[in-house]
Amino acid sequence: AYTRTPSGYHAKILQQALDKKPIDYITLIRIIIGHEVKDLCEIKLEYSKMYDETLYQSIEDRMDIAERKNLLAMIVVIGKHLTSNDSEEVCSDDRDNSSSTRTALRSITSRVAEIKANCSLHAFEKFIQILKIRHSH
Repeated sequence: AYTRTPSGYHAKILQQALDKKPIDYITLIRIIIGHEVKDLCEIKLEYSKMYDETLYQSIEDRMDIAERKNLLAMIVVIGKHLTSNDSEEVCSDDRDNSSSTRTALRSITSRVAEIKANCSLHAFEKFIQILKIRHSH
């Protein structure tokens, strides 16, 4: 289907990335990193209009907590790919038990320290904007 606005186009691309098996993290990250917060707000609004659910609901329905942690880790360390060992640590257990969480956090923390110059606080803020912990009312 043809979309008339950039926000509609990006909403469609986000939905397609979330529907892929496995989820297309590269596309998700590119859209999050590549847009200003106001643009992301427009994309989220357009997404809600087009798909009759919020982007937050779609992400929550399609991604378990381990996948969300992995996506966050990939955004934080953007510019350097996670190795398969790092991904396994982050996604090792769908239950959020403290041992695997500590291991994942240590791995992420050491990666962030390694590439501090490449770390993007702006990207992290955009990620949080998309995946708010609390729903806005």
